[in-house]
Amino acid sequence: MAISCGNRCRFWNLSDVQLMSRMQEEMYENGNNYDVALNNFLLTTGNAILFSGIKFQSRMSALIGLILFIKMFLAITLQPLVIHYFKPKFLLATIKLNQIVGNSPALATK
Repeated sequence: MAISCGNRCRFWNLSDVQLMSRMQEEMYENGNNYDVALNNFLLTTGNAILFSGIKFQSRMSALIGLILFIKMFLAITLQPLVIHYFKPKFLLATIKLNQIVGNSPALATK
């Protein structure tokens, strides 16, 4: 896939470059016969591109899972410590506003 912004920038996916290069070689080797070239391409390079993409996606999914686990662990441990240490005033302002309006959870239990 190629995304272009005029003549200034182009982003190429490596598998697309491999695909077109290999297809061009197959066309040259088979006398510009699309059917034979496409068949040879899919039997050789198509599998390599497919499985390299799956391998990359599995690695990235493992990395995302690790990042989510670390984020969850830090939210459970570090965030309460930061709140306890810094004691942000915006939390107190919300409690005072709720007491004035009458929507405080402390008033609802009485």
